[in-house]
Amino acid sequence: MAKTIQQARPEQAPTPPSRSHRLWRLPVALFAALSVLIAGGAGYGFWFYTWANTKLNVVPLPQGGGSGLPEAIGGPCIKGACNVLILGSDSRAGLSKSQQVMFGNTHQVTGHRSDTIMVLHLDPNTKKATVLSFPRDLWVNIPGVGMGKITSAYEGGPYLVAKVIEKISGLHINHLVAVNLAGFEDVVNALGGVPICVNRPMIDPLAGLHLTHAGCYNLSGFDALAFVRARHVLGDCIGDFSRIARQQQFLRAVLAKILSKRELIHAPSLIKSALSHLSVDRGLKLADLIYITKQLQGISSGAVSFRAVPGTTGTASSSIGIQDVVYMTPQAKVLFRRMRLGKPLGNIGLQLPMTAITPASVQVRVLDDNSNGKADKVYTLLQNAGFDIKSTTSAGTSTTSKTPVILYRSDEKSMADVVQGYFPGLQEKPVPASTIPGLDVAVVVPASYNGPGVAKSASPGTNQPGGAPGGPTC
Repeated sequence: MAKTIQQARPEQAPTPPSRSHRLWRLPVALFAALSVLIAGGAGYGFWFYTWANTKLNVVPLPQGGGSGLPEAIGGPCIKGACNVLILGSDSRAGLSKSQQVMFGNTHQVTGHRSDTIMVLHLDPNTKKATVLSFPRDLWVNIPGVGMGKITSAYEGGPYLVAKVIEKISGLHINHLVAVNLAGFEDVVNALGGVPICVNRPMIDPLAGLHLTHAGCYNLSGFDALAFVRARHVLGDCIGDFSRIARQQQFLRAVLAKILSKRELIHAPSLIKSALSHLSVDRGLKLADLIYITKQLQGISSGAVSFRAVPGTTGTASSSIGIQDVVYMTPQAKVLFRRMRLGKPLGNIGLQLPMTAITPASVQVRVLDDNSNGKADKVYTLLQNAGFDIKSTTSAGTSTTSKTPVILYRSDEKSMADVVQGYFPGLQEKPVPASTIPGLDVAVVVPASYNGPGVAKSASPGTNQPGGAPGGPTC
């Protein structure tokens, strides 16, 4: 019988770091695992690279030639900006029979969908990377088909999805990667699970998600699938938008673990777990994966930004009747243009309507005010919650405090609220940007602190719908 998320192990307090149905949507974690671990596998010798290179599955060209191809897909990622399209296939290949029933077997699912659509945008000139999520219900013009949800473009194959992305965004797709459900699960299991901290109960019976209380869990592969594909969680206003936020949160948490030196020791077994489930375009080679790896390593140092295509919900008439869809807003074109030109993105795409900001987009640092080791435990909780966490430093004269406090730039109250969702009761205090340079939020931890991450009886979060205090109401 398939495992359920009820087997996820709640933890009283994190330990210091050692530094869907067809609706699964986070293959970028698997792709990141593969690329990071290949780069870390240099010590295993040339034979290892040669072996891995031969195991990459190539996505076949569209039937009838190149009519389904983007105008100029391909080109190396070694020079210039690079865009990698990352797709999550709803294929059940590799899943057990019981899991296929849980997710909906191939006889119950008509056609193929890509319920994860992300573009990893790498810009070596700015030394920045952007992970851009596309809502699965985005209403677009699909070549040869007409208007439809972008997820349905996958019925024409990965190259057709790339063509749609190029048409609506103007971003040239250099490479594409497609992953199935079993691949994600195998890699998470090979990692020994992924720690994740949540600020409220998250329950979605349709997805098999049963995180019954706020706190920290170690998610197995099956548990992780439930977390990243859930879209009917109590308290969510717009399920697909909240799911994107959770996926980005999970990606930071999983990469924090993958990038640790301890995990690189297991590189060969992790790569073997990933390769059989990973499909790439005909031009993607290990040299490109290694280049991408170097950019992804910035994900733990703030060099990676998480965004979502700005959109608003509505309805549209189609051949199968009225559908709930997402329409791009004018800001989407502004975001695409800034990405193409290498311009600062500002706050565009950081937050979707009626959805709390994802922890992945909140830059936070723990300030140690002679905490006797408590600051390290708070750091670990924030890291496992998927925040853009910076290394812990000592509190200065302008930030020292007898009591724990959350400091935030005066224009970032909403981000402070997200952090407070994990530390209920902590005071929030606006400060000048110069007090916490380069940060959105800072958590000051003195020796008197005895809250989440430290006290065994304390759990992060609130039972209020929407998560963090002051979050959106439906």
